[in-house]
Amino acid sequence: MTNPQLFMILLGCKPLGRHTEQHDIFFGIAENLKELIPAMRAFWPEAKGKIHIDAYRIVKQVEGFDVR
Repeated sequence: MTNPQLFMILLGCKPLGRHTEQHDIFFGIAENLKELIPAMRAFWPEAKGKIHIDAYRIVKQVEGFDVR
């Protein structure tokens, strides 16, 4: 990986048997979001691949510490 970044991703899905959309936070390290698709699917197997990204950000700092 030439330029790894820490992504914080808000995933959404309406699992079978639920009436409202459910959400979870996923953290992953990659160069871009597309590289994280297999890891996101593995993270939430109950979604059966029907998850979507509601929001994301690249984490560059945590409590005053740089993320590199």
